[in-house]
Amino acid sequence: MALGDYCFTDCKAYCCRKGYIDLTPKEYELIFKIDKKNKPKEKISAFLGDSCPALSTDFKCNIRNDPLHPKTCKEYPIFIRGKKVILSGNCLAVINNKFYPFISEWLSQDFEIIISNSREGNNLK
Repeated sequence: MALGDYCFTDCKAYCCRKGYIDLTPKEYELIFKIDKKNKPKEKISAFLGDSCPALSTDFKCNIRNDPLHPKTCKEYPIFIRGKKVILSGNCLAVINNKFYPFISEWLSQDFEIIISNSREGNNLK
């Protein structure tokens, strides 16, 4: 089974259904469909509640192809920073060792593998 299949069938986009996400003001406006005068002025951590408003009932992102699609969402759960590969420890695929073949490949290319407890890999150096 492909990792993408796992995300939709087994995980059901858990990352999009629980927790917080760091957003720029424009990303916040896109996801929460608010008017421009009420959006935050700087990067914030927003609570997704029961589900991201951009997530469809079949666990697919409705704004995936939008140029303002949040950077965190585009990269999650793999954040590559130089020769470091940071995997989110909150991702069910990471927890269930679905990345093992990829980790082996990265290690063979001298990448350092880090399992982070932070959802926001963009802040990790």
